[in-house]
Amino acid sequence: MSGSGGAGAGRALVGTSGWNYGHWRHCFYPPEVKQPGWLEYYSRFLATVEINATFYRLPEPEHVRRWHDAVPEGFIFAVKGSRYLTHMKRLGDHGEPLDRFMDMAALLGDKCGPVLWQLPPQMKRDDDRLAAFAGALPGGFRHAFEFRDPVWYCQEVYDILDNAGCALCIPDHPERPGEQVLTVPWTYIRLHHSGKEGLYSAEDIKRWAATIADFVSDGIDVYAYFNNDQKGYGIRNALELRELVG
Repeated sequence: MSGSGGAGAGRALVGTSGWNYGHWRHCFYPPEVKQPGWLEYYSRFLATVEINATFYRLPEPEHVRRWHDAVPEGFIFAVKGSRYLTHMKRLGDHGEPLDRFMDMAALLGDKCGPVLWQLPPQMKRDDDRLAAFAGALPGGFRHAFEFRDPVWYCQEVYDILDNAGCALCIPDHPERPGEQVLTVPWTYIRLHHSGKEGLYSAEDIKRWAATIADFVSDGIDVYAYFNNDQKGYGIRNALELRELVG
């Protein structure tokens, strides 16, 4: 199985799953920064963000270009794959819809980082379907899969991801435990805690910082995103983790 890094150290990017949260107005966004300026303000503190809007609908090209232009060079967007492909089509019959989605992601240019394909919790393991979809993913992008049924965590699935050059997403969720397995020399971590209202403690953050430091020292690139957005916990935890991992 592949997964060992290169000769040099990897890099760690820490962010949140989304930025367009009205309930961050008083705990992160100052009142003088209006909603159109939230992404630019966010980018002053963190160098990556996961776009959740792309999961629900295909954004207009001008919206994607605005996202691109709002952040500085070196900023990285992770793009959450369309639920039409993952939850409705369940990775099948993907041809033209997949092409349209990836054309949209390409508008982010060199600011486009990994694409996350999150499968529904009710979707049972289907190796043939996974292999066909992963094999159809275009080159030039990094792709990660987040499985939410434990039946997917097995060597046969890891081999499919390995062969397709895709990463296994490492989730942190007490009801949906995953595995810290590398199939490529980079990894994608989603930090859900116990739900959107969970706050990671200082000890939790230190443990994740140590895990990420081990990956980075082995030459593994790490993309880590907090999904506990309620009460501003996600942005708070992301800033704490970023402080520790650099």
